[in-house]
Amino acid sequence: MVRALPRKSKHADVFEKKFGSDDYVQTYYPPCARVNRLREALTHIQKVTNKHHPISIDAVVRRTHVSDELAENIIVFGFQAKVTAVLLEAYIGKKASLMDVGGGPTIYQHIGPSLAVQHITHGEYLKRNRAAVRAWLTGKPGAHNWDGYLELMRTILRNDRAFVAFLKNAEHSLYSTVAKHARKVRTLLSQKTSAALRKHIRQIIHDDVVPVNVFKPLFGRPRARKHYDVVTSHFVTESATGNKSEWRRGMQHLMRSVRDDGFLVVSAIRNASWYPVGTEHLPAVRVSEDDFVRLCAEENFVVRELWVLEGSDPAHVGYDGMVLLFAQKRA
Repeated sequence: MVRALPRKSKHADVFEKKFGSDDYVQTYYPPCARVNRLREALTHIQKVTNKHHPISIDAVVRRTHVSDELAENIIVFGFQAKVTAVLLEAYIGKKASLMDVGGGPTIYQHIGPSLAVQHITHGEYLKRNRAAVRAWLTGKPGAHNWDGYLELMRTILRNDRAFVAFLKNAEHSLYSTVAKHARKVRTLLSQKTSAALRKHIRQIIHDDVVPVNVFKPLFGRPRARKHYDVVTSHFVTESATGNKSEWRRGMQHLMRSVRDDGFLVVSAIRNASWYPVGTEHLPAVRVSEDDFVRLCAEENFVVRELWVLEGSDPAHVGYDGMVLLFAQKRA
């Protein structure tokens, strides 16, 4: 299961006491070594996502013989790859900025977008989660190993014919900044290992890991910029409160921080009442794809991609699936 924990004022004490960074990444992001097997699973999943909505997690597990968590991760990475292609086409050769809100102790969400934007800010509420991200950025011994996930995204994009064709065309652009950007992306994807991509992501984020609170205007950062080209937030607003009005306020903060023509990328657990981290159960609010579609209409966003996963066991994990949203703000 791909998940990055959010925070909120009312439940801040709960997360401070119960959220374990190590438990979280070890539970939901085990080292991803068998990339070839995952690639085979992805081939089936891509066929399913092109034909069927909602996507049945149970059906994917039966056909691919991977765990529920890996099936969900692969689906999310397939979604992220589609997002990456659109972002790169929009921002190739440009100086785009991305704000990730509630990034938790994870960096998986930055892998694809790092190919499209010039800079990423990793915003996170809990100090220990920020420390976990900084440990990876600096190559500290004991930091979580994300190399398998780096390789998975490289594999997905290298095998995307439309994406590869776009890069080849862009490399021959008359605009030098566009051609240079395209060559850099192609080089990162074509290396024998993911070492160059790992270094690239570290440079894109640098040391911009900051405290944020999604439930406060400007995410509780009064001196921060008001708008970004891209705002991402994965498993955040619905996972930090049991109150739907608070979820709505958090989502509005995200949406109103996107510049006109900019993009919003959101992942959420679906119809949740709680979710597990280690042995702990943390609060969540019940939202579905319909809630996101309505809010997009109210906040002047066009839905570009909407994937719905179903089949998770609420008795075991507290929710019944996921919603993956990619939307663009109207000018």
